[in-house]
Amino acid sequence: HSGDPHKMHWAQLPDNQATGLDIDMYWTSLADDFRCTQNGPITQIHFWGSFLDDDLPTFSVDSLAFVINIYSNKPADVQTPWSRPGTLLWTREIPPYSYDFHDVSGLVKKGWFDPVSKLYLPANHKRLFQYDICFDEDDKLFVQTAGTTYWLEIKQKREQQSATYAFGWATTQQRLQYADKAVWLHPTNGWLPMSYPNGHEHEGEALDLAFVITGPDVPDTDYGDAPDPTYST
Repeated sequence: HSGDPHKMHWAQLPDNQATGLDIDMYWTSLADDFRCTQNGPITQIHFWGSFLDDDLPTFSVDSLAFVINIYSNKPADVQTPWSRPGTLLWTREIPPYSYDFHDVSGLVKKGWFDPVSKLYLPANHKRLFQYDICFDEDDKLFVQTAGTTYWLEIKQKREQQSATYAFGWATTQQRLQYADKAVWLHPTNGWLPMSYPNGHEHEGEALDLAFVITGPDVPDTDYGDAPDPTYST
């Protein structure tokens, strides 16, 4: 509805409990699917992330640069039995210091998972940050169609010098997962689905990422303060 604080199936809020993971984005980019619930442009993208060992960047949490891509949905088929990003529909570079962030850290340590090497580090870090990317109204915004499934890809742009930190995209709560598993980009095999790693409480189960898509007339909401009021089980 017009007044809701998001325009996707529901807000995929982060799992800030011990079952939560942050998925390493240094060696790969990550993507997750969402269903649009309202015609019109995307004006804000909110997502959550943490840093390996709680080692923060030297020049602040908002010194990271990102690339945001939106794709069409490529359904599962005989050769590839999972859905994944299809045609690239829209892309935008997000420079450092051009967005807001909130510290929404919890009290317990969460895990770290690298889908490339399969490295899993339980109880690795406590800090969690909400990233709020807002697009200018006179910018060329991506216009969605209600009822359509899209994929959101977020890539961290690598720095020229070796970074002293590693950033990861947070997983959402299992009860808030939607449709197919989130995916990571393999250099030769394309988009591969992600599951909870060996040794995790939810080992082998589907894994989704934490993000919220919003549009015009949506208030600037700090989703980290409380559960999304428009979502109910």
